[in-house]
Amino acid sequence: MKLGPLPRRWLFLTGAPRSGTTWLAKLLSGDPAVDYLHEPFNPDGGLPGFDTPFPVARGAADLSATQLGSIRNLLAYRASQRLIIYQVDSRSRRLAKALVGSRGQYQVRVSRFNYRRKAAIIKDPTGVFLTELLLTTFGIPGLVLVRHPYPVIESFLRLGLSAEPIIAALPHLPRPARQLIAADADNSEGTRGNDIARLAFAWRIIYGYVTAVLEPLSPVHIARFEDYAADPMRAETLSAQLSLPWSGRSVSRVTRYSRPSHPTVRQTRYGQQLWRNSAGLAKRIDGALPSPADRLVVDSVVAGVGRHFYPEPVFWESTDA
Repeated sequence: MKLGPLPRRWLFLTGAPRSGTTWLAKLLSGDPAVDYLHEPFNPDGGLPGFDTPFPVARGAADLSATQLGSIRNLLAYRASQRLIIYQVDSRSRRLAKALVGSRGQYQVRVSRFNYRRKAAIIKDPTGVFLTELLLTTFGIPGLVLVRHPYPVIESFLRLGLSAEPIIAALPHLPRPARQLIAADADNSEGTRGNDIARLAFAWRIIYGYVTAVLEPLSPVHIARFEDYAADPMRAETLSAQLSLPWSGRSVSRVTRYSRPSHPTVRQTRYGQQLWRNSAGLAKRIDGALPSPADRLVVDSVVAGVGRHFYPEPVFWESTDA
């Protein structure tokens, strides 16, 4: 079959893992003219050459020839992502992956023959530190989704995910990001503390990079998850700002993916709150973090970076926020 037309508009959607990037990408790709490409930089099943999580690069010189070739192939719809089968996958899921590929493979294969294509969204939180490279070298605008650290950390804990791959990227970040991350926070607690403190430090690293490196760049857009959770139809305005196609199919997608009964929403305890304003949500839901003391630890570690994105006191356990 003949390859469909290449996109006239690209977008890289990223943020911290567990911040809702998949959900927002689905909202923005409801129109058939918008392709959705899933996590090409994830070492578990991404492009050749991207074998470690959270790679850091500012320009083409920071990548290998294999990595640059993989990105070019992705933009030309010639990419070949790797098959990933997890130990927790059921027998039926393993069989399905063997037949049609894992999610990234399947999305690329299906998208190749989309003759309506006008735009494409690359969604990948593990590639957050590639955002500057993708913009300056390949001309791909960025959209960074910010989510409050309480629910992000809770999700990491629930799934047994580690902060270490993110923390390991810190020495390789640009100096402005390292300086901001080192300022006004209890970094000793973040670097040597318990799991919650280290996860808070990982959140600070990602969004400290966003603040110091990405916010000054144009076009890089910043969106807060809580704002779209409170009003999912705001995705239409965001789509217009990003010059993405939008139609009645998009509206139907937003409605479907915002229902509390939808699997994408139901898989998290916060999903049932999508229809309400979520300011202070993590403090109102039992179990969002184990205790107020844990939330105070998070407050001290994320410090000024957290207040930069969430200036409202209702979001924080500490009274001096």
